[in-house]
Amino acid sequence: MAAQSVEDAIITLVGSGQARTRADIVKRTGLAASTISAAVSRLVDSGAINETEESVSTGGRRARMLAPADAGGVRALIELGAHRALLALTDPDTGITEPTSTPINVADGPRRVLTALRDAITRQEEAHGRTATRIAVAVPGPVDAPRSRVIRPARMPGWDGVDFAGLIRQETGMAAAIENDARAGAMGELVYRRREGAGADDLNPLIYVKAGSAIGGAFLIDGSPVEGADGLAG
Repeated sequence: MAAQSVEDAIITLVGSGQARTRADIVKRTGLAASTISAAVSRLVDSGAINETEESVSTGGRRARMLAPADAGGVRALIELGAHRALLALTDPDTGITEPTSTPINVADGPRRVLTALRDAITRQEEAHGRTATRIAVAVPGPVDAPRSRVIRPARMPGWDGVDFAGLIRQETGMAAAIENDARAGAMGELVYRRREGAGADDLNPLIYVKAGSAIGGAFLIDGSPVEGADGLAG
């Protein structure tokens, strides 16, 4: 994998919360620890991500935790469907806005969909007086999240192999992450249930089913999604 592709994969994993340490990235990508260490160091030096010591030690050497450089900024959260996209803005200070629906057609291809999303984000920014610095997109098809690529989606012509997060960064200049909609939903459900007081044993393992115009699912073990071949659920 080219150096830039490795760095893009790291930014996606850290930005989506799927990786919080260098060891997490090695596990998710299958790349050599030396390759990941060098790429993380470059990103830290450039200011693209932050790396700090964990505030609470669990014994032994403290882990060094990774986070997006602008983790406290405004994020645009988007869920793509076949014919509409749900969009909301969120930040730690003022919370999440009411989601709005924007007509799209995923069959139009990634560039035309991105144009519609950019317009929708602009409308939300103007309506709420916020400026997004990051974008996270849930996609209705298999996703190789570490490489930001949509993989052989059944109902998304023109999307196969597309690095949609990279396209977003190229067109908007904003950091971006993409994930399969069912896996994203499963992670969201996990966070919600934990905040509602559910214990670890109640949530492990966790099976999540998403039903809409199509059906998808995700499987979490120890809080992490299990992935099968080509971005499918394990």
